[in-house]
Amino acid sequence: MLIGVVIDQAVAGRDAGRLPLRLAVPAVMHVCPPWSFRPGARSGERAAEEAAHTLRLAMVRRVLDPRGGAKAGLHPCELANVATEDAKRVDAVNMAR
Repeated sequence: MLIGVVIDQAVAGRDAGRLPLRLAVPAVMHVCPPWSFRPGARSGERAAEEAAHTLRLAMVRRVLDPRGGAKAGLHPCELANVATEDAKRVDAVNMAR
């Protein structure tokens, strides 16, 4: 639609000097969204990874606590494995948001 408006204004108008300016608007609208997507995606990915890392650290502290882990009867390695898988699930949910 925007390109049609630009062409209509260029054809209807007598001022050919404004055509490059009018053609620059759709070019900018075409180029800017990919540039703005990249930093947003990067910051979202970073936030999700930091949240998962913080969660993993908290779980490892709890699992390796000398007073005992979260569930009696399980070896600390089993608890660490469960904690890591849970952190992966949380990370996936954060990225889906």
